[in-house]
Amino acid sequence: METSQFYGVLKELEDWRKKLPPNMTFEERHMYTFRTSRHLDMFLMVHVWYHQCGCDLFGNWIQDRGAASADDPNGPALVEFLQKCRDRSLYHAQQISRLLEKMLRVEPDHLFRDPWLSFCILDSVTIQLANETIQQQATNAESRKEASQLLKFNIKALANTKGTIILADKVVSCPSN
Repeated sequence: METSQFYGVLKELEDWRKKLPPNMTFEERHMYTFRTSRHLDMFLMVHVWYHQCGCDLFGNWIQDRGAASADDPNGPALVEFLQKCRDRSLYHAQQISRLLEKMLRVEPDHLFRDPWLSFCILDSVTIQLANETIQQQATNAESRKEASQLLKFNIKALANTKGTIILADKVVSCPSN
């Protein structure tokens, strides 16, 4: 796998993240610095986009391509690979929620201005809900509680943004919320 194009893209993404300057690491003290310089959204989006790339790299598109037949000798390896992809996609979706949680802790009423954030939040929610549906029997009450908390941060971020971003308003105004 280390010679595949997929691995190459993944390695480039990880190398990019490792090369971020120290003041761009997602730490609370840096959020306060960027908050005073009015660049907080850009700072957040650098990290959200990293995790969005992870959601996209390991997301549904790869699951759709990976149906192994019963007589395929690579079947077990493929099943294991697809599970690892699902796990990594979920990890990145949860990390988007955790970034929002940290941001909302620093600035609870922050008005998110980047229109792409709504799409990233929507992907995060979709991946986490799909995982809950798939893993219904395997998850315990604590895991479901954590998933619920993470999703609430996503909805709170969208609620803060609904005045400026149409997609956020449509999601937050949905009757099922």
